[in-house]
Amino acid sequence: LAWIAKLAERLDVELSPYPSAVFAEVSEIAFGGIPFGEVGEFASLPSAAETPTHPETEPLQQSVAEAEDLRLVRYRPLFSGAAVERVPELQFLRPLNEVHLAETDAHERGIRNGDDVTVRSNGTSVTLRARLTRELRRGVVRIADEHAGDLQTSVEVTK
Repeated sequence: LAWIAKLAERLDVELSPYPSAVFAEVSEIAFGGIPFGEVGEFASLPSAAETPTHPETEPLQQSVAEAEDLRLVRYRPLFSGAAVERVPELQFLRPLNEVHLAETDAHERGIRNGDDVTVRSNGTSVTLRARLTRELRRGVVRIADEHAGDLQTSVEVTK
């Protein structure tokens, strides 16, 4: 606040470098004249009794997927977009044509790391390279958004 007061002085504007004085002026207009001592420099959190309650809502109806279907999670890579797509020197930053699968899901389907697999949903299919990972939980696959195309959230992965 001190440097703002010095700048204001150069512009022939009167501004106090002390927070309590500035608050007193603002408080008259905005807060009904509450003194700075009552507010202080820190605000306390509202008590649990003051928190608003939210009405109960019913859970959304999930579409029932087949037992062998997996849940698709799309992601947008950190380096993506028009700048990366159009500049030849940045092509190495684009995501690879691959689908990330949990190891357990891949073993159940006879898929190995590096295999070409087909990911299908609702009449749309994409061929990608399988990348097995322990980072994903069972039943989830991850594909970069630019390679997922028109795939829906429930997909089938086959070799």
